[in-house]
Amino acid sequence: MCIRDRSTWGILSGSLKTVIKMVRLRDAKAFVAFLVVLSVVLAQDRVFRKTKPTYGKTRFFLPVPPSSLFLSQTEEATHRCEGKLDIHLVPHSHDDVGWLKTFDEYYWGAKYDIQRAGVQYILDSVIRELKDDPKKKFVYCEIAFFKKWWLRQSNQTHEVVRNLVKNGQLEFVNGGYVMNDEATCYYEDIIDQITIGHMFLLREFGIKPTIGWQLDPFGHSSGMAAIDAQFGFNAMFFSRIDYQDKIQRQKDRSLEAVWIPPTSQGLERQILAHLTYNMYEAPDSFCFDDLLCEDQPIVDDPEDPAYNIVERATTFIDYFRKMCRDYRSNTLFHTMGSDFQYSNAQKNFKNIELLVNYINSHTEFNAEVRLSTPSTYIQAIYDQKLDHPNKTGDYFPYADVPSGYWTGYFTSRPALKGLVREVGRLAQAFKKLVSLVMLQKEQLKVNLTTVLKAVEKVEEAMAINQHHDAVTGTAKQLVTDDYVRMLAEAETVVLNTTTSILNSLSNSSETYSFCRWNESAVNCSVTADTLANNKSIHLKVFNPGHTRIATVRVKVPYGNITVIGAKGTEIAEADVFCVSEKNCELFFEDNFESYSIQEYEIRPDMSGNKTIERTPTRRKPRSGAEKLEIKLSNGFSVSFSDSSNEFEVTSCEGESQNCVTTKLVLSYRYYISYVRKTRDDPPQNSGAYVFRPNEATIDHSLVYAYLKGALIYEGSAVIQIYLDFGQAINCTLRLYKSQPDNIELETFINSIPVGNREGKEVVLEVRSDIGNNDIFYTDSNGLHMEKRKLNFREDWDLEITQPVAGNYYPITSAIYIEDAERRLTILNDRAQGGASLSPGQIEIMIHRRTLADDAKGVEEPLNELDLDGKSGLRQRVRHYLTFGKKATADGTQRRIQNEIDQPLVVFISNSTNETNKNISFVGQKSFSEPEPLLKVFMKPWNASHILYRVQNLASSPRDVPIEQSLGQERTLSGNSLMSEMMAAKLRWVDFNGTSCENANGTTIRPLEIKTYLLELNAKSD
Repeated sequence: MCIRDRSTWGILSGSLKTVIKMVRLRDAKAFVAFLVVLSVVLAQDRVFRKTKPTYGKTRFFLPVPPSSLFLSQTEEATHRCEGKLDIHLVPHSHDDVGWLKTFDEYYWGAKYDIQRAGVQYILDSVIRELKDDPKKKFVYCEIAFFKKWWLRQSNQTHEVVRNLVKNGQLEFVNGGYVMNDEATCYYEDIIDQITIGHMFLLREFGIKPTIGWQLDPFGHSSGMAAIDAQFGFNAMFFSRIDYQDKIQRQKDRSLEAVWIPPTSQGLERQILAHLTYNMYEAPDSFCFDDLLCEDQPIVDDPEDPAYNIVERATTFIDYFRKMCRDYRSNTLFHTMGSDFQYSNAQKNFKNIELLVNYINSHTEFNAEVRLSTPSTYIQAIYDQKLDHPNKTGDYFPYADVPSGYWTGYFTSRPALKGLVREVGRLAQAFKKLVSLVMLQKEQLKVNLTTVLKAVEKVEEAMAINQHHDAVTGTAKQLVTDDYVRMLAEAETVVLNTTTSILNSLSNSSETYSFCRWNESAVNCSVTADTLANNKSIHLKVFNPGHTRIATVRVKVPYGNITVIGAKGTEIAEADVFCVSEKNCELFFEDNFESYSIQEYEIRPDMSGNKTIERTPTRRKPRSGAEKLEIKLSNGFSVSFSDSSNEFEVTSCEGESQNCVTTKLVLSYRYYISYVRKTRDDPPQNSGAYVFRPNEATIDHSLVYAYLKGALIYEGSAVIQIYLDFGQAINCTLRLYKSQPDNIELETFINSIPVGNREGKEVVLEVRSDIGNNDIFYTDSNGLHMEKRKLNFREDWDLEITQPVAGNYYPITSAIYIEDAERRLTILNDRAQGGASLSPGQIEIMIHRRTLADDAKGVEEPLNELDLDGKSGLRQRVRHYLTFGKKATADGTQRRIQNEIDQPLVVFISNSTNETNKNISFVGQKSFSEPEPLLKVFMKPWNASHILYRVQNLASSPRDVPIEQSLGQERTLSGNSLMSEMMAAKLRWVDFNGTSCENANGTTIRPLEIKTYLLELNAKSD
């Protein structure tokens, strides 16, 4: 027996273990089940070998044996499924917005040698077929492609498509710009990318999607379920869950469940979750696509030697009777399509039509088959009032085979992940600034149409990067480069547009630049060159968040400078730290009002009489048992010595003696990436998708870099502790005197060495004395925190095959552990994977470099190179550590999260103009953010409206921080009144409805987001 596909072998070995276990626990009938599994696996292996050139994503899962062989299936289900079947077939094409080819290459159909896919031809072909036959249906998801196609169509085609949408032949599902990932996307970016899609659909078709469509993301978050519910979706469809989970759900007939995310927002946030039966494919052997399938067509001529319709129809119905036993109804849903299918829609529809008509005309099949849509199916299921089980957690981590945990992509391509979040924060600030400008009553010299086009371009670049092969880091390198290009262009648009706004507000004509926090001062030419020539630079600093004392960071070439505020006074709390000659960084703190723009001048201090002491006293910690203690206000202190690499952090509530102390050890470790070296080795490499340590590190990591010593720099605003880990790692701990409740940890990780031909996966590890009893918490897309337990799954008895990778979860905001009194929280600046694998321990993967492809479809190793094209990618990442009492830790975590999300935006100019003018949007004070735990989002909805969202990050209710009337609350995307959405929403579980009676009120529940439309009369040239 020769099984050529590696994933198939993994499936077979995993299912064999399962069946052996069944035999031990039950009886020999389980062996019959194994024989069926074996036959299906071998058939799948043959199909895979025949269809591999189609380049579809690898979609392996435990094949579905006849349900009657599971002893947990009831006789009732078997009897029921012999009755009449109501089969809903849903034609669709899953079109990746970049993966093996770029977004534009996929649209135009370029580079067929890489993948045979051209989206414009798919849409052309489908629309022709739908127009010619009103019985045909099709669903579409990716608005990025559809909009690009739509803008190139005639008015006549527009009218045709509008009619198809109106009569229900063409249904838009999700309605987002892309099908976003669910592990590595941040909630505000998810909401925004869906919103711009919904705005397009409302504007062009007057429709409001009601179905979530997440067929391809690699695991599914409860944060996404909560967001979908708040968009007004009645159900969400998805296909990738852990293979063990799927087996259990088939036994329990819980492939459909009512998902109620733990968002403290009431049962109106529930949504039906439907797990598709065969991923998002057609039934096995019924794929009729012209380019991507090799299944035989339907032949209905009895005189033809290839006549097969009777056999095909029988096989088709047998498939659905088996499927029926895994669900709770005879009404069944199945996709008809896959990646980039229907470029020859006529062939697809003709074969489906032949099959459907034959079955429906022959009563012996006892079935009705129809071309349908998800919303039609969902209404049919809802009307049956089935007893669906409930689901509260998420579907992470995802494994398709025993050693194939898709937890590597949580961290893959850290530079792209960092850039996505950095540009995302900038985009939020930009949209808020534009909204404030539009709300201004005075005349502004800004062309509103130009500004709105700039907002659109920035939002679309961010939206495309939320695609489940973009921010995930699972696209080819050339495609990733294209994603980066889009983000860079968006950043330029923000800068150019903001320059026009700032010049309009200050009646000046300056040119502004950005300088990245993670680049050297030499690369920040606007400061390096200007100050080197003894000329001043000017800063305009925008605070998009709440009023606060905050620290500004600016790259400078040296320390002999003075910082002057808008009133002409010197900023005393300023420090410069120099890493090397001409590579320094200025830190200064000031008070920033909410929604203010404050101006500063940085002058070369030639006279020397105003020089700030920028090179603070360097102190080396005492070795041995004696420790050096650094004290800040509010009783926050850090003590350590470099001989043991141990820290003690004391955190107090105010100046009181109510303090707790946490001991911790900071280190950097790594896992060796598994690579199959011989045919006898087990399959499944570690790669872009999959994290799999090799045998030497399968259950523990190794030391990546040893601590050599430490240096302390004490400034007036900042204290920095440099930890020397040699060439591999540079680590800086920062304590800001204005924020004495957390430690910023900045890590520079040099090129990961692979000279021994071994890939490495590097983690930041923090060990503490907190007894967390194998429990830890990770965020869900930055929203609520999900409880995790080591080696445990709530929905099934976990068989442990990967003790490290199988316990990794996505982190987009925070991870924490706690005991009865204390909590240790680590917040991050980009999406990463992490876990708590032993008592008191947290580890977060910060970088990966693998040398083999993991056979999940991208067909490239994850071997990113730096700018020199030779060394591995270098990267700088930031984390924020908080310590304190468990009872008050939530507020601290959420405040820091909000400040990470809404950093100060620094615009730098080398102009000689001395405006020294702060800008405050005085007329818009009622829209500002009065406290750290209320977060406001604003974006232009159109030329006359602002979409205004406010989120309560606190653990108790808050009031909307606006004095004037906002009108009625709306859905997250603003496309509908909340009251209208709730009236139309399907109620899968009973609730009394009182939780939404306050739709016009001002109370915001914990973690809730309320949305409104502000009407305005903006003035522009």
